[in-house]
Amino acid sequence: MVTQESSRQVEQWIAEDAAPDDATSRIRVGPMQYRPNIIVKSLGTDMIKPFEELKWTLVHVDGSRFAVAGPCRRCQMISIDQESAKKLKEPYATLARRMRVDGKVVFGIYLNATGSLLSTTSIKSGATINAA
Repeated sequence: MVTQESSRQVEQWIAEDAAPDDATSRIRVGPMQYRPNIIVKSLGTDMIKPFEELKWTLVHVDGSRFAVAGPCRRCQMISIDQESAKKLKEPYATLARRMRVDGKVVFGIYLNATGSLLSTTSIKSGATINAA
């Protein structure tokens, strides 16, 4: 699972770290670049802070409960453009400089279903998500 807010923060870091004439400063890295199963986006005034998800221990999605198994370790695969298959420097290079846990590059979190989650349970766009 990743959050829209964390993805935006990485985009901002990429722009800040790039030289003014570098095309990298204009790169757009949306949350789909990380190939997540779930993308969380803040609604209204209850805003999620970038990387807040790394502090969560439980996530509830429309009645289904998930335990946070830890940060999602990342590899160079996130720097391959999904449309052209071209290998890029970003976002891995920026994450390698700025987002490490125990020496590993991370972005997002792993979730494990808990309780009586059935194999037929599905999560739909717009689902209510609560985390602690």
